[in-house]
Amino acid sequence: MYWVEVQCEFQCRACGRLSPINYLDLDGSVRCLYCGLDQAFARASWTRALDHAHALGDLGAAHAESREPHAWLSIARENPMKGKTSAEDVQSGMVSERGMQFPTSLRIDARLREPQCQACSVPLVVQRQGPGQVHTTCPRCGTRDQFAMPIEAPGLCAGLRAVIASEHSTEFKPTRVQCDAAHPEAVTLECPGCGAAIGMNPGTRLAVCQYCRTTSRIPEKAFARAGADAKQEPFWLAFDGPSLLRKQLLREPGVLSPTTPLLEAKLAEPPVRKRPTAVELGLMVALPLVLLALYAFVDLVLLADYVTELPF
Repeated sequence: MYWVEVQCEFQCRACGRLSPINYLDLDGSVRCLYCGLDQAFARASWTRALDHAHALGDLGAAHAESREPHAWLSIARENPMKGKTSAEDVQSGMVSERGMQFPTSLRIDARLREPQCQACSVPLVVQRQGPGQVHTTCPRCGTRDQFAMPIEAPGLCAGLRAVIASEHSTEFKPTRVQCDAAHPEAVTLECPGCGAAIGMNPGTRLAVCQYCRTTSRIPEKAFARAGADAKQEPFWLAFDGPSLLRKQLLREPGVLSPTTPLLEAKLAEPPVRKRPTAVELGLMVALPLVLLALYAFVDLVLLADYVTELPF
């Protein structure tokens, strides 16, 4: 399992600004953190973004042949992620989904970076607790947290294993959010324990009830509607197994063709077969000879016990 740090943003249809998306928002809509407009969002945009991050984690940096190279086929010559530690993907155009047309404007900046503590900026100690669940511990400040991946996420990317983002934390219950019908832009925050009204603390999304002392987490969309400033925050995705791009480079049957024209032209050529190195050639020649010699020795030792002296 390997981690990729991502930062996402989309272009708001109302104000036109690039609004951050600081977690894996899969409820079919996103909210602009500047103007507050809640707008429909295509899940196909997340599919492409997750495949992009998965490809960087699988094929980037020193993994020219991917993390689990093929025995006979080489993809180093046409690997677009070779030597990269970061890669950006910007979506544009329209996509058809749920019987409607959605504009795609998601921008994702992926980096090869381990999960880090938001307070100390040191790598976290991550332990898997179950399918889609991880537990993190900061070795410096001792902060502990638990995160659960949305149940819809594996359907968008088969290699996705876990997500670390403030919105996906399960350490604290989410704060209750009440909306006023007369003023839909305003929200009231209530304690999930006793129902008392609670206020926001600047700079943190954790709220403590002054009555029952319950600590709760303010959802990001409610946090923005309550007047907090828009802030870009990274989150981390954990992947495992071959990426879609690796399968395309290996020409696996049944895999969708890529959208990049240059990559399509490369994939029209037959796959490149690896040339065996001198060590591999030596093993190919020497190993059968060693096995034959060992077989002959064992055969001689076993037959020696059955040799009888002939009478003539």
